[in-house]
Amino acid sequence: MAINKAFSGHNGPNYWINAELVMVDGRKMSRSLNNALPLSELRQKGYSGQDIRFFLMAVHYRKPINYSEETLNTAKNTVRKISTLIYRLNAVDHDRKNSFADTDQLIYDLKHGFMEHWMTI
Repeated sequence: MAINKAFSGHNGPNYWINAELVMVDGRKMSRSLNNALPLSELRQKGYSGQDIRFFLMAVHYRKPINYSEETLNTAKNTVRKISTLIYRLNAVDHDRKNSFADTDQLIYDLKHGFMEHWMTI
């Protein structure tokens, strides 16, 4: 934490999660096997930090993660759908004239509960 604070000025993450290996074509991803993929390359391909985190968190922490372009694209599309849902919930929240009181409360509870959990990903 001290190194991260000195380097970036921030405390860093509040939680660390240990996970199994990231696999590529049935083999572990590693530099020694020459199949490692740096995050900078994923960013150049258009994947955001949220896309990558969602991909990594989509599997139980005791199971290996199988990397492929297809699985990363699926994660990217899922993040896009979640973001669209959040945008729509915000739009409904601001459009009070077309909402009913009980529906408004339901959407409020859904939006805030969802945002609370989404920000932890």
